[in-house]
Amino acid sequence: MKTLNLNSKNKFIILFILALIFELSLVFVYRGKINPLALFIDSQAYKTTALNVINHQVFSFSEMPPYEPSGFRAPIYPLWLAVIYLIFGSFKPAIFLGLLAFAFTAPLTYLIAKEIFDERVAFLAGILVALEPWGAFLAGTIMSEQIFLPIFVLTVYFFILYLKQNSNKFLYLSAGLLGVSALTRPNALYLWPVFAIFIFFKKNGFLKSLKTAGLASLIFLIVIAPWLIRNKIVLGTWQITTVQGFSLFVDNFNTFQV
Repeated sequence: MKTLNLNSKNKFIILFILALIFELSLVFVYRGKINPLALFIDSQAYKTTALNVINHQVFSFSEMPPYEPSGFRAPIYPLWLAVIYLIFGSFKPAIFLGLLAFAFTAPLTYLIAKEIFDERVAFLAGILVALEPWGAFLAGTIMSEQIFLPIFVLTVYFFILYLKQNSNKFLYLSAGLLGVSALTRPNALYLWPVFAIFIFFKKNGFLKSLKTAGLASLIFLIVIAPWLIRNKIVLGTWQITTVQGFSLFVDNFNTFQV
């Protein structure tokens, strides 16, 4: 991994502070106008699931008994909220902690772009991400984007380092983090086949590439396996969540009717 010089470190810090200030500004603008703890239906479902994990030891978004186990939500974010609630006795700190976590997305984007483009383009990319309004707005609410995006971007960063430096440790770190990303938002699952293809483009020889891809895949599966096994035992499905099928139906309901 490249050692950050003083200039790069300063830019990393500047982008983090810029992103955090912009996020806090949006929170200030919308104070009293929205409830960041319950702005979206998803927000309430995440909180309810976290409370059910704490109070009833079941992963469920049912608000009233019976608290039937669910696989509709990916587990990481509700468990993140559950830990925050256990520590602080409230979900309010999740807003500030989420803002802090999300603010790392911009400087991490800068590091990714720095590996591919020149310093000017990289810094501009970081600024654009820091000032992206919808992401900054969601960071100030109870939504999984708070922690998903920084984890996902860090995943990509390690993979870029693997491609440039041909160091398998970065690939294995990326594979593990991709598993965490998938357990936060299952969309990340679709990136693993792309990663696997790029491994073979490294031209390290077919057998070596196959071994490397196999070990990285194993790390990825080890991370997501406990939740997959839980869903198979409890719900009878190997899916990380059932939300994909639900979204497909809802988004295309009119088409299905026709």
